Amino acid sequence: MVLSDSAEIMETVAKERLLFTTQDIFTSNEERQIVDFVARGRYPIAIGPSGTLTFQLKAQGLPVELFGSAGLQEGGFVTASNGMDT
Repeated sequence: MVLSDSAEIMETVAKERLLFTTQDIFTSNEERQIVDFVARGRYPIAIGPSGTLTFQLKAQGLPVELFGSAGLQEGGFVTASNGMDT
């Protein structure tokens, strides 16, 4: 039983590692750059962007939207300082 559990854990870790190492992940401390990259289509989603900045750019006509974890099938917890751009 322990061996089976260990094998399953190793398989899951390998799949998750593959998921994250094959993605074009970008990090930045510049909020405007993050939201701008999503608005220009360089990246399809941003996790945790500035809501204030996103609303400002949306008001200027940029194609961005905020949505919280309630919109996710899995649900989740998002504080007032987190959001997602699509």
